[in-house]
Amino acid sequence: MTSTVTITLEAKTASDLMTSGPEAVFETTALKDAAEVLVRFSAVPVVDSQRRVVGVLSRTDLARTMKDERPAAELDVPVDDERPSGLDYHPTPRVSAAMNRGFVAVTPTASAQEVIVTMVERAIGRVFVVDEEHRLVGVISSTDILMALRC
Repeated sequence: MTSTVTITLEAKTASDLMTSGPEAVFETTALKDAAEVLVRFSAVPVVDSQRRVVGVLSRTDLARTMKDERPAAELDVPVDDERPSGLDYHPTPRVSAAMNRGFVAVTPTASAQEVIVTMVERAIGRVFVVDEEHRLVGVISSTDILMALRC
């Protein structure tokens, strides 16, 4: 005997799907501090001082950037004549050096169907929800979509 299950999406707009007030990191944040945020998330939005989305930082971006980094603010005193200053300063790496500027954003009024189609077509796990000034107001992940489905 075959049974039929009907699944309904109980969201009409991006606003209905999104997680409001999501965690974000500033583009000026030290990568080591961003790494602490990425313990809880696979990726986070990167915002500027006005909280406008400027990129996304994923665990992969972090690993790629940090693999060859020296410890923060390390000072080397070279023994050769190539550096007459005698000091070689390595500043703390920032999120802006590792983030990906390619991200997908939608408005709160975008249809839930449009959001889902976009995520499927682009094979992405999240979109950012932004207001008319491009400030971050929410995030929609694939988990948010699953949570909005009802049998």
